Amino acid sequence: PEAALGWGDKTALQYRILVCGGDGTIGWVLGALEQLDFTYKPPLAVLPLGTGNDLARTFGWGGGYTGSSVLPVLQQVGRAHVELLDR
Repeated sequence: PEAALGWGDKTALQYRILVCGGDGTIGWVLGALEQLDFTYKPPLAVLPLGTGNDLARTFGWGGGYTGSSVLPVLQQVGRAHVELLDR
């Protein structure tokens, strides 16, 4: 994800990241963000598409995507409250 994340850092925009995947994908993106050490730390949302989705289940975000329209998910990401977590 480094190329896409690098693009975001080159802009003056404040953006949010939607990670679509499971625990491994989330860890991959978080690891890349940590290594790239950007000035702006974008909020990260999760659309659980993995097999276990332990992180999403633990935080009460649901166990997986049901296959309905993704538009409401995207709208919710844009206006969601940002909660800081440590890694």
